[in-house]
Amino acid sequence: MEQRLEAVECKLAFVEDLVEQLNAVVSSQQRQIDALERQLTQLQERIRQGETPLARPEEEAPPPHY
Repeated sequence: MEQRLEAVECKLAFVEDLVEQLNAVVSSQQRQIDALERQLTQLQERIRQGETPLARPEEEAPPPHY
């Protein structure tokens, strides 16, 4: 009976550690998603205001074969 209790405690410790690791990953991914959403919102606003992420033809460098 004592061995079974120790085995369960060991597994519980492993599961707790795994949950903490997974929580850290999920938290990190959520921060990345939040940052990407902010960037997307900024880009959408710039496009609405008429800005474009593309260079104007006169600002663009000629292709290397010219």
